[in-house]
Amino acid sequence: MTVRRLTKFVALGGVTTYSLSLGNGEWVESQPLRTPSAAIIGGDGSHDYLGSGIAPKDSIEVTVRFVKVMSCASGLESDMDALRSKLHLGAFGKLWTIDSVGAQRWSGARLTTMPQLDWAVGEPRHQAIVLSFRREPYWYSKSATSGSQELSAYQTFVTVTNPGTSWVKKYLTLSLTALTAAGITNPHIRNLTTGESVESTRGSGAIGNVWRIDNSEQVVAFKRAPGLKVGAAGSYVGQAPLGNPDFEDDYGLATLGVLQSGLFSLAPGANILEILIEGTPSATFAYSFSGAWE
Repeated sequence: MTVRRLTKFVALGGVTTYSLSLGNGEWVESQPLRTPSAAIIGGDGSHDYLGSGIAPKDSIEVTVRFVKVMSCASGLESDMDALRSKLHLGAFGKLWTIDSVGAQRWSGARLTTMPQLDWAVGEPRHQAIVLSFRREPYWYSKSATSGSQELSAYQTFVTVTNPGTSWVKKYLTLSLTALTAAGITNPHIRNLTTGESVESTRGSGAIGNVWRIDNSEQVVAFKRAPGLKVGAAGSYVGQAPLGNPDFEDDYGLATLGVLQSGLFSLAPGANILEILIEGTPSATFAYSFSGAWE
């Protein structure tokens, strides 16, 4: 049993992986806080522009140092070639950790310098390696938390629980899918725990159309479900596809809460969401997110 440690870097597509050997190494992280201030002219100290506010967190600088040991020199050389290629060509990807009970978390990361390789005289099968990454301010759970509920009333309350210790500010989607042609009218979703809200003048218009909030892309979007039309344009008796399989920007119809800069987030623990739909509500509400940790 061991404390939480880094295990690997995986490229964004998930195809390229490089495993990290930290049994004989170390993992160091440094995260600055953004604390704007100005010197007090003619006095001691400085003025803190944040006052009593919480300082925003910057990205985290990650340094990994370890010694790679292999049974033969040629094998070590091949591994060093793979190390440089995989980490550089992998570009932006994920750093993964595992803790003492086997739970895994990840954080988006990018290699910031090519691997530093130190050779020592008389050690043909030992390679000292230093890796530098810059990663997101948070760790996320391996498996997404998701759920859904059918809505048929003007007002519905749904409890969504964030299992992490930090706010979920990315990798969260909320959606409404129309079960009838008029199943969604002027939707309004509010997180009573955080005070954030998003409302829209959107109407569904057809069964299967989807209205979605995505806080990773910071977009409100709408997708028209593919449908079938018989005898299209009278050219022949048959079926022609309608609709758009992709989401389109719908932000112009949306209104955010007062003093709200982002779309939606989840506080640690239970979040009570209030969902309001006017007219004759008939829709499926769904959510998906990754729990977040500091």
